[in-house]
Amino acid sequence: MIFFPTAFALYFGGNFGLQVGAGGQLGITLGVILMPFKVFRLNKITKQVTQYYELHHSWVGFGDGQLGAGVAVGPNFVAGLGMIWGRLNGPSDFRGILYGINAYSAAGWQTLGGHAMMGFLDRVDLPGLFDNFYLSLGITSSTFAAGGFGGRISLVADA
Repeated sequence: MIFFPTAFALYFGGNFGLQVGAGGQLGITLGVILMPFKVFRLNKITKQVTQYYELHHSWVGFGDGQLGAGVAVGPNFVAGLGMIWGRLNGPSDFRGILYGINAYSAAGWQTLGGHAMMGFLDRVDLPGLFDNFYLSLGITSSTFAAGGFGGRISLVADA
């Protein structure tokens, strides 16, 4: 089914930025890619088929760079859930360069807010520019104030 994601990502990490108007942030995020598999097991003697689900996983690290417009002072924490569509043979295939756009908001002193990101992953070992579509939603905490939108590039590698 095309609407059901191929895999899921749970992630947490942090960003640090000084941004008033145009500016940027750098961050490191750790995540786990979870990919469900439907398994069919055939008993060769009785010819009985047993089916069940397995959840395969792989740890990844995201090295992030963001450019955009907004306000961000100091470090902030991020955590959330991502959904991945596209060709993956296993969770360890989600590696490469992630290009996307993001928006975030956490106003005030030490407050919680939210963030969203959508983008495309380019697996450098495969032909073609974009191999996976990625969408994530999560929470962000701000030391002082954060809010804005912009472009994001992440290097996704084994953690």
